[in-house]
Amino acid sequence: MITRIILVLALLGVGACSKDDAEQTIKNPGLISLGTIHEEKIEPGLIRVLGGHERDSLQFSGNDVIKSVDIYATQDGGQPVLTIFYKGTYERINDIGDSTFEINFHYDSVEVVARNEDALKLLNGLTFCGKNDFVLGQAANLTANSADPLCPLDDVPFHVYDIYKIEGERVFFGKGDKSKAETRPKELDRDRPFIKR
Repeated sequence: MITRIILVLALLGVGACSKDDAEQTIKNPGLISLGTIHEEKIEPGLIRVLGGHERDSLQFSGNDVIKSVDIYATQDGGQPVLTIFYKGTYERINDIGDSTFEINFHYDSVEVVARNEDALKLLNGLTFCGKNDFVLGQAANLTANSADPLCPLDDVPFHVYDIYKIEGERVFFGKGDKSKAETRPKELDRDRPFIKR
């Protein structure tokens, strides 16, 4: 999982940041007209322990969605040292009342990009997810490697069954288990809003 990436980067001095930025960023000014979005996030407890943070973004285009996870190496964020891209599709399912909707995400590929030399050396030195020929700034497709027991990425393909509600410039997603339709969240997680930009 992403938490293991943060832990590895923090232990090696690459991934240390603060939890100042609890709000996630949703890209796409046409979000409301497109319907819905979702995002996975690191546990807040782990962020506090490591003093680090990541910023998750969702970008929508038609029925396609890209979830990007930027990992930072400084307390103020600055430039990300590493970005993980999960690509797939989404569909808005049902209006469950109070302007809250069900949404399903289907992710079918994952790519990783080293953003600086330290991250590049780390990825190649660790033979990250079975790969040791990462190139700075170039996306490496790790979809086939994601199920490896030593790969800390989410196993692809995977599905996310969520709910969301748009309130002004903020979007809230569900709180709880999103791995199956039967366990879809019933309440919103108001502690981690996304903001539109």
